[in-house]
Amino acid sequence: MEKIIWIRVFTPCQKCCTKFLYKYRVSCDQCKKAHYCSSICWFEDLDSHKNHCLQASEALDQDSCQKSTDLDGKPNAPEKTCFCCERSCGDDLSCWNCRNVFYCSLVCKQKDNAIHSTYCGKTVSFTYINHIIFNGETFRYLEKKGLTPESRTTPVLLSIVHEMSRASVNYIRPWVIVQIVSPYPQNWQYAILVKDYTGEETHIIFHDDKRTHAAITGCPNLDRHALSMAPLSSCLKPGNFIILMDAWWHIFLDRTTGIRIDNLELVHFVWRD
Repeated sequence: MEKIIWIRVFTPCQKCCTKFLYKYRVSCDQCKKAHYCSSICWFEDLDSHKNHCLQASEALDQDSCQKSTDLDGKPNAPEKTCFCCERSCGDDLSCWNCRNVFYCSLVCKQKDNAIHSTYCGKTVSFTYINHIIFNGETFRYLEKKGLTPESRTTPVLLSIVHEMSRASVNYIRPWVIVQIVSPYPQNWQYAILVKDYTGEETHIIFHDDKRTHAAITGCPNLDRHALSMAPLSSCLKPGNFIILMDAWWHIFLDRTTGIRIDNLELVHFVWRD
């Protein structure tokens, strides 16, 4: 299995709370502390943010003036914030699993262990799925379907809009990553219950009558990054991940709201093991 050299870090949008890749953030030019998923969210939050922006920018200027230097006259590395007590700390003591949170002492790390452990595994899982998507044979396959290194991926179901908005809203849909929880009761079609990074759940019903196979990465007895086509029934194992390329909220005949998949070419599965 290939080594992971880096991972993708997600951060919530200051306006819509959608989790997006920190690399593609749009930040406030003054305080540098408010991050947005797009320029639209930045503009909509401009009026409410300006009340706090002045204080934050003044504090940032004071910190930059008081920045200490080492013996060689070079500025020290930027300090991190302790995830437990929110004090300034270095990057020496962090979560060994996800490497996304930092602590000022072992006491703080032990205090936060119960809280952080509830979502630490999710962080590692979803960031690793991103690593698979943007590398090797899977990326070359998905690139033909519109994926680029700058494409927006999100592990949050709230990024999906209703299908009635297709003609009225100029919305660039992100590629949504969810994990299969269990089968969903449905008489005529394949259906599953899925959850996102935050634990939000919904159901997906497959209505593609032309195709019976779907693309999946990392099937059993194959390399972890190997790409193959498999029957849909074998892809729907609980724990597997699904990449939704064109997802909209749909209201079914039983008045429940979920996701309807009419084309299996617009979904991609990743084996959990």
